[in-house]
Amino acid sequence: MIASAIQQIVNIDRTELKNFFSEVDKLHKTDEAVTTKIANNPALAKV
Repeated sequence: MIASAIQQIVNIDRTELKNFFSEVDKLHKTDEAVTTKIANNPALAKV
């Protein structure tokens, strides 16, 4: 997750630090949402 965000930032010439943290925040929120969905669904939690 973090490595993907860093790779995206490195590949863009004019990226500000703000953009980096914005991308990391988006990835973190997505990860939290998926984790919550799995935790709340017994069928997914078993997998």
